Amino acid sequence: MRVLPEIDGRDEFAALVIRADYCDGASWQEAVGELTQPWGEQGQFEAHVDLIDDPVWAEPHPM
Repeated sequence: MRVLPEIDGRDEFAALVIRADYCDGASWQEAVGELTQPWGEQGQFEAHVDLIDDPVWAEPHPM
């Protein structure tokens, strides 16, 4: 059984986004850019997102 690390110090009300695939860095950067944009009719609300970008969370590939 694989044990993943605990996520410390995160905002419990923020969206948690964990990168689990490292095949396409450009797509990850694009997703991060979109997820962190202010939102609302005039962009008046700050995005509340906790991003985890650590290969330890990556899906193991079958051998």
